[in-house]
Amino acid sequence: MEAKDKFKINLLGAEEQARRLGKLKGQMAAAGISHALVRGNVNIYYLTGRVFRGFIYVSAAMDTENAVHLQKKKKQKQKK
Repeated sequence: MEAKDKFKINLLGAEEQARRLGKLKGQMAAAGISHALVRGNVNIYYLTGRVFRGFIYVSAAMDTENAVHLQKKKKQKQKK
C-alpha cells in the first residue's frame, strides 16, 4: 500500500458513512446543536469506519458527505 493511500481506507462505504453522519446531524438539529466535536475511538469508528487519534468536527451547515477529521500528530522522540 502506498503511503498516500493509507489514509483512504474506509470500511463502511460512502453510502453508510453518509447515512450515519446524516443521522448525527438530524439528532443535532432536533437538539438545537449547530456544531459537534466527536471524540473517542468508538464514536470516530462509528462515523468514519476508521480509527485514528484525533477528533471529528461536524457542522449542521456542512454537506452530509463531509466532516472534518482533525488528526493528532505523533510526538517525535527528541534526540539525546
